[in-house]
Amino acid sequence: MIPISVEPYEIQTQLVIDRAENVFRQIVERTPEGLGAADKETLLMTFNSVVIEHFRAICILCRSQMAIGSAFALFRPLVDAALRGEWLYLCASPEQMERFMMRSFDLGSIKFSTMAGDVDRAAGIGRRMEDFTGVYRQMCDFTHTGHDAVVRRLAPDGGIEPTYPEEKIRLLVTQAASVALLHFIVVCKATAHDDVVPRLMELLPLLEGAPSVL
Repeated sequence: MIPISVEPYEIQTQLVIDRAENVFRQIVERTPEGLGAADKETLLMTFNSVVIEHFRAICILCRSQMAIGSAFALFRPLVDAALRGEWLYLCASPEQMERFMMRSFDLGSIKFSTMAGDVDRAAGIGRRMEDFTGVYRQMCDFTHTGHDAVVRRLAPDGGIEPTYPEEKIRLLVTQAASVALLHFIVVCKATAHDDVVPRLMELLPLLEGAPSVL
């Protein structure tokens, strides 16, 4: 069944969502206005817009408790948007950029692990995207209604309804916030807004935790 009413979250879960929503507000308040100085910057900012939208949707869906499965389904598109935007900006050749804009270059033709390694080396802020390589298959599972997405709807009492433990919801929200924040730091550096980076970095200790099985 689809939940109509739910029990309130534990305090810990509410605090995690509060922190994530604060990260969202910090990003929105500091997002550069207008287009980038060049097409590369503008394209990166466009991908960032997708990242922020997915992040916001995950926060809203988890806060509502009414569509947790949909929140999990959005995590992989969020990671993909951050990774692909950064790869195009940091790693792609001018020809690849042009072909992408002409719709003749499929970013899906590059393995996630390859793209993640390229981006982490080029961004210079540590191992980040590569950490998702080991869990990417499960991320796809939730997005494309695979095994894990389905069995999470088999309730212990024999019913069919979402059964996502709160610790998994907290992990999802924290990781979504971390991906969005670190991606935005790359965007700020790329668009000459380094002045806002120290304030953003202060938020990272609240979001610590390596990617894990969702």
